[in-house]
Amino acid sequence: MFRRPRLFGLAAFLIVGGLAMAGTVDTSFGPGTGFIDDSTHLVWLDLTLTSNHSYNDVVANLAPGGLYDGWRYATPAELAQFFTGYDGGVVNDTLALNLMNDLGGPLQDIYNPVNGFRRLSSIGLLNVPFDLGHALYGYIAVDNFFGPSIDLGLQGSSLDSFAFPGSGSWLVEEAPEPGFLPVVAFVVCGIVVRFRNVTSPAPRPVVQ
Repeated sequence: MFRRPRLFGLAAFLIVGGLAMAGTVDTSFGPGTGFIDDSTHLVWLDLTLTSNHSYNDVVANLAPGGLYDGWRYATPAELAQFFTGYDGGVVNDTLALNLMNDLGGPLQDIYNPVNGFRRLSSIGLLNVPFDLGHALYGYIAVDNFFGPSIDLGLQGSSLDSFAFPGSGSWLVEEAPEPGFLPVVAFVVCGIVVRFRNVTSPAPRPVVQ
C-alpha cells in the first residue's frame, strides 16, 4: 500500500526532469565542457576551448572534420536570451563569476599590485561583420574597481586574423531531445498499474 505513491513520484520526477535541464554537460571535448540552456536546448561550448583562436581559425574548423565540426556560431538573439535567462536581470559578483566558470572559467585575469586592481573577464566573437573584422559580444567581468558586469551587447570588434587569450567564440550546438525520459516514465507507470492489480484484494464471495 505504501509503495505506490513512491512509484508515482518517480514517474512524475522523470517526466518533469525531462522538461527541465540546465547546467554543465559533456561534449566531444570532454566532461563538463558545455553548458545547456534549458529554454532553447542549446549547448554553449566553453569559451576556454576557443580562446586564443582567431575568427578565421574557428570558421575553418567548423567545417566537417574540423576541430569544431558540429558546432556553429550563436546569433546575437540567442546570446541575449542565454544571458537574460541566466542572470534574470540581476548582476552581481557571484552571478558573473558563476557564469564565467560555467563557460570554462575566466579568460583573462588582470592584477595590478600597485593599486590592488583585479579583474576577471571573458568575452566572445559572433559571426557578425563589424568594423575591420567581426563583432565581440557578451562581456562578463568581476572587477573590484568598477563592479561586476554581464553585458550581452556589442563590445567592439576583432580582426579576423587576430587571436587573443582574453576572448573566445560563442559556439553552440543543438542538444539531443530527452525523448527516453517520457518512455521510462511510461514504463514506471505501467509497473504501478501492474503492482496495483496484483496487490488489490480479491473480491469477497457473495453468500447466497
